[in-house]
Amino acid sequence: MKKITITILLISIFAFAVSADTLRIGGSVGLKKNNDEKSTSIYNYDTGGLTYNVNLEVFVLKHFGLYAAGSFMEDLHGETIFLNEKTTMSHKYLSLIVAYHFDPEATIDISLLAGVVEAWIQEKNPFNTFKDNNLGFEFGGRISVRIFDFFLLTTEGSYKVVKIADYDAGGFYGGAGLTLNF
Repeated sequence: MKKITITILLISIFAFAVSADTLRIGGSVGLKKNNDEKSTSIYNYDTGGLTYNVNLEVFVLKHFGLYAAGSFMEDLHGETIFLNEKTTMSHKYLSLIVAYHFDPEATIDISLLAGVVEAWIQEKNPFNTFKDNNLGFEFGGRISVRIFDFFLLTTEGSYKVVKIADYDAGGFYGGAGLTLNF
């Protein structure tokens, strides 16, 4: 049921894109810091994992946009607790967000973001492969600086709230990137 709902929402966003006055396509690179203690103890990353993000935003009203983003974090590598066997964990996210822009035509465009996120995790080691996913929430903000009418430099930050089984896949994300404005 979740896959059908997400598919319908994505098709709706792309349908809006055909008739929208403004369409933005962008990408960013940043760091994501998980909330889960397992990530820091087994995978030994306190600073965060390198994360890549691509997004599409369609303006449905002057100040409101529908925003779809896909992101993935580079695989985390660690060792199991007792036997010191190599283990890896991957994270992927799909977000569907409503964005409120204070002044989308200004040189500096500040926006607030709120929506749903689906997270997928996979952990592999010689003993087991664990895969699961779940829906959660995402909240954040973005500042875009217009360099040309069609080109913006963007910095963004968000917080994801997602629990998968007993694992907390949520956390903070901060990044910077480029956005094309059509």
